[in-house]
Amino acid sequence: MHDKLLGGVVSSYLSTAHRDSPGSGCTIAALGAEAARQGAPLRGAFTEGTKAQLEALAKLVPGATPAVRRRRAAVTLSAMVGALVLARALDDDALSKEILRSVRDAVAQD
Repeated sequence: MHDKLLGGVVSSYLSTAHRDSPGSGCTIAALGAEAARQGAPLRGAFTEGTKAQLEALAKLVPGATPAVRRRRAAVTLSAMVGALVLARALDDDALSKEILRSVRDAVAQD
């Protein structure tokens, strides 16, 4: 059950539709670099949002203990956000899609 849910989340997040909709997509991917340059209130809100994403993913990823699931959630979120940021920044559609597909496949295997 969790595998299907995780697969759906990853597939949706690492889709070309999400890539092509930065204004209505993931705040972490859209504003992450900018948030690092902002003051405490915005960074605090950004941190809380990221924690919520990690908690949600930790319920979906496999792992024998909460610590293992938390670690896998952190790796999964980081890989997905990084892939989306790169895919959005490129002017080569084929490479952009390759990155989305490669990370989607890698995350699904873990």
